[in-house]
Amino acid sequence: MVEKVAESKQKELSVTGTEAKKLKVGLIMPISHTEGFPIGHWGDVRKIIEEALKEITEYEVEVSMVSESEDVTLIQKTIIQRIYEDDIVIVDVSSKNPNVMFELGVRLAFDRPFILLKDDLTDYIFDISSIHHINYRRDLRYKDIVDVKNQIKSKLLATYKKSLEEESMYLKDFGTFKVANLQSTELPIKDYMEKMFSEIKRDINRVRHNIISINEDDEVSKHRKDTFAIDGLANRIIRGYIKENDVGDGSELFNESHPIYQKIKSSNIVKNSTVNDEMINRIIHMTLDDLGFLNF
Repeated sequence: MVEKVAESKQKELSVTGTEAKKLKVGLIMPISHTEGFPIGHWGDVRKIIEEALKEITEYEVEVSMVSESEDVTLIQKTIIQRIYEDDIVIVDVSSKNPNVMFELGVRLAFDRPFILLKDDLTDYIFDISSIHHINYRRDLRYKDIVDVKNQIKSKLLATYKKSLEEESMYLKDFGTFKVANLQSTELPIKDYMEKMFSEIKRDINRVRHNIISINEDDEVSKHRKDTFAIDGLANRIIRGYIKENDVGDGSELFNESHPIYQKIKSSNIVKNSTVNDEMINRIIHMTLDDLGFLNF
């Protein structure tokens, strides 16, 4: 974080009088209709903000919602990355929208500059009430909006310039903290999906094995150990069978008279286990699920 602030300062100092520095502004505000607000209200508020920022000549301002990006693969990743990287963020806390409050909390945790907007009918939120808010009328009366635009311009410029001079914008008031830097790693979508599904499967397996043994009163530890052993055995036998045989869509493998069931059940691991026949069939079915087959 310190390095990022230093880099921003250096960029600012390198700007000449004829060269406008790009200023990336993120918007955090409600998008969909909110009960108690006129239809299209948030679109009007966004337009007011954008018009105010267009009047800034000192910087070349780029403004958009933090959820907007050319890369639409992962919306959550885009939002967090934008919240972290944008030079300054404008947050409208009117209506106390939960998503807005969460994203504001993330920006605050990163100790990066932002300005707050709030309509006159929304109460102040205790935890951020000490931070200056730009207030506007909910009915968006024209005469007042002209003043609000001027406040947005001046507050945004003042806050951003202050952030270039200070190592900590907010957290210094609450103690000493070190803000973690976000690591940038490029991962092909195929690799990401495989990694994600592997993690999901691992979590499912943990829950599955806990459920399998939850009703056992005796020899719980041995039962759980036997279950894991059978699961591994079933995985090896089924993978070997699939490698040597054409199983089509795999639906035949869910038939409990299929040879793989007898092969698994005739092993010494199963014969010496505490797991009953019905549970073995369930383990085999779940193993097939893990391998990507569906029981049609």
